[in-house]
Amino acid sequence: MCKVFAVAKVTDTNRDDVWAFAQLMGELMTWGNSDGLGYAAFDKDGKIFGEKWLINQTAFKDLTAIKGINANKIDKIYNYFGDTVKRDEAQAIIMHTRAATCGKGIINTHPFVNDIDNPTVAIIHNGMIYNDSKFEKKYSTCDSEVIAHLYHDNKVNENLTNLNEFSTKMQGWYTVLALTKDAEGKMIMDAFSDTGRLGSYFIKELDTRIYSTMAEDVFKVAKTLGLTPVDFQKMNADEAIRIDVASGEQTGHLKFKSSPAVSQSSYWEGWENVVALEGNLDDEEFRNRWFGMGIRGHHHD
Repeated sequence: MCKVFAVAKVTDTNRDDVWAFAQLMGELMTWGNSDGLGYAAFDKDGKIFGEKWLINQTAFKDLTAIKGINANKIDKIYNYFGDTVKRDEAQAIIMHTRAATCGKGIINTHPFVNDIDNPTVAIIHNGMIYNDSKFEKKYSTCDSEVIAHLYHDNKVNENLTNLNEFSTKMQGWYTVLALTKDAEGKMIMDAFSDTGRLGSYFIKELDTRIYSTMAEDVFKVAKTLGLTPVDFQKMNADEAIRIDVASGEQTGHLKFKSSPAVSQSSYWEGWENVVALEGNLDDEEFRNRWFGMGIRGHHHD
């Protein structure tokens, strides 16, 4: 399964510690998800930027220091988006490690944006979209990219309820985190999931909340850094939340509509193996949702 991590309310006071937390999370999230690591963030001017590494172990390292590597080789294993990478100005961070179910390569490494040169939406996605060929892709062959464009084109940033405009059209399953600005120009982080596979803990010493699909990883990093996670919150299936980046507070909530599972056998061939790669078979709720209710006849309101 791919893994996701996110944090808002990154300030001059906690930024160094948040980056330490994020990088340690990246190392733990790489286990079983070594097909790419990337993040997106806001800078102090509210511009989105981010970096991607095809080889997870090279993340946040100086690639030019590797003997025998040149610019052409670096381009194949590293990429960035936005005007300038400003880690020391990060206001919010979303991060992803990938277990590939389609082509491996830097172009298919998360996050995905609506516009590489001037991104106004950045998303990371845990799951799979099976009818992705019906939607737009610009920069990759990955099913996840379509969510960035659907999110942008349907102006979900302006109104969270616009999520319903495409959530019923996508066939598959998903837990998504997005960075964008709302209709008033405020930096926001949205999270939505049809399976409810996202939880969060408030970290006392950081004075902010960490979002992750792996509670165990959060606890390991917190223990290593001597931090205290409290107030666990878990998303429900077919739930979306909006978070104000500056305050870290939840400012919006939506119970959205998701599409019933695809019934065509061609879509379901090899489903068990796909779930083993990208699902969460150690999660009882997930198993019941996708197997206990019947993968070919699954339906929910």
